[in-house]
Amino acid sequence: QGIAESGLNPNAKSKVGALGIMQIMPATYKEITKKKSHFGKISEPRWNIAAAIYYNKQLYKRWKKKEVPVEDRMNFTFASYNAGFTRVLKARKKLRAKNKEHPEIINDWEKVSPFTPSQTRHYIRRIDHLMQVKPAAKKS
Repeated sequence: QGIAESGLNPNAKSKVGALGIMQIMPATYKEITKKKSHFGKISEPRWNIAAAIYYNKQLYKRWKKKEVPVEDRMNFTFASYNAGFTRVLKARKKLRAKNKEHPEIINDWEKVSPFTPSQTRHYIRRIDHLMQVKPAAKKS
């Protein structure tokens, strides 16, 4: 995820103000440090990464409560990290409005993703690509 976020650049800063390897928004980091007061500065890689892990865990739990199947839960988690939990909820609502006869469809990432921002869809594809098992290099 850090590769997708910043290319592992600890000094990265986005146009919208996200910081560090994991591109955490300062307001999100502030909320996290209310629960994790021992976390240091957002600019320190270990705390930036630790905060992202904590935040991903919280997002994952929220999607579990929404009964998203485990095989789709990581994509919903990463999409929420990228676009915001509320924005992904809105994407599900748009899908539900178009498919009232199949309410379960809102838990299928492939069906929900077209209703998310293109940046988020690209982000999920990038993470999926990075997570693919790569064949070992041949020894000569």
